[in-house]
Amino acid sequence: MNLKWLYRLLAVWDCRPMPAELAAVWGAFLHEGLMCHPGDPGRSRRILETWDSGCIELIIASCEYLDPLWQTVSHIWFEPRGRPGIFEYEVVSELGEWLGEQLLTTGHLPSDKQAERYIEALVNDFFEIGDEPSSSSGRAA
Repeated sequence: MNLKWLYRLLAVWDCRPMPAELAAVWGAFLHEGLMCHPGDPGRSRRILETWDSGCIELIIASCEYLDPLWQTVSHIWFEPRGRPGIFEYEVVSELGEWLGEQLLTTGHLPSDKQAERYIEALVNDFFEIGDEPSSSSGRAA
């Protein structure tokens, strides 16, 4: 079952904006995933060379993906259920890392549709949502 439409409907119905404090934390983790990789010390330089529009512009453009992430997760974010891990590391930073890989591979950030699919897979994996066992197969670029 594709839960994407249910997520969107609940997010629109709920209409809670992302808390500013959460946006700041998620922005930091998104940037960390985008620019830093322990096995690749030259990553940030290559990303900025590929982007070629300035670091602040890259941060602004990459933070545009936080709203679709919030829309996907907001309907369950405030539920009093345990979290299976640390969302910022396992979802937000991973999203940033994927954005960097997309930029390095294709020369641009992914489309909204590509990002929505990837975000949905990350959130489903994190919260173990869906009919099938958790897998990262839905996260292929």
